[in-house]
Amino acid sequence: MLDAGLIADSPAISMPGLIEPSVNLSTVLNALANEGFGVWVVGGAVRDAIIGINPHEFDLTTNARPDEVMAIFEDNIPTGEKFGTITVRNGEDFFEITTLRTESSYGDGRRPDEVEWGDSLAVDLSRRDFTMNAMAYDVAREILHDPFDGRNDLDRGILRAVGEASRRLSEDGLRIMRAYRFMDRGSAGIWMPDHELSAALLDCKHMLSHVSVERIWQELSRIVIGENASSVLLKMTNDGIIQRILGCDPMPD
Repeated sequence: MLDAGLIADSPAISMPGLIEPSVNLSTVLNALANEGFGVWVVGGAVRDAIIGINPHEFDLTTNARPDEVMAIFEDNIPTGEKFGTITVRNGEDFFEITTLRTESSYGDGRRPDEVEWGDSLAVDLSRRDFTMNAMAYDVAREILHDPFDGRNDLDRGILRAVGEASRRLSEDGLRIMRAYRFMDRGSAGIWMPDHELSAALLDCKHMLSHVSVERIWQELSRIVIGENASSVLLKMTNDGIIQRILGCDPMPD
């Protein structure tokens, strides 16, 4: 039986059985809850579970600070300690555990100038890129936190930014590439961005100049192996993204 840790400050709806935890996942969740911390599954696992795909990798968020996470789990890797992420191994599974945080401005168009640890799940979800990624699941209580209606966007097959789309893309240029990657939903086809995000992708494409070549090609390589790669690449070409990547964009922004 799972122990219930700190309850989140975000509205929730009951969704029993959305994520059935494995023994290893349950062990990690209980270890944090037993210390009085809140812990929630976030990201792709929640997104996949809602559309009927059984998740096999789990990202977690918690109000435990990085040093507290490392103290609880001896088998850990400080993969992104500066930004609050500790990778924990339990059995054969790896879990990325990231501390709830708030962020300041993004002076370099890629990373926040300053990160502060937080205790608010609501604030943490509000800084995420797209509504489908701004959901969290409390496994112990079997409730879904979905303050930006990401589940409805998944049902409609729409890609939508959290808050103001141009602001989200201007904070981090890599989100432009992520947007095109998330358009490919495999057998579910292409999920198009809403009007606001579509306009922001055109207006903010200059932000790609703040992203390293390695990260751009990393995202592009994931796009080209997608089930609907031809459709996504065509849209990227029509939007001038491919030209921008290749350095042959004829039109100034």
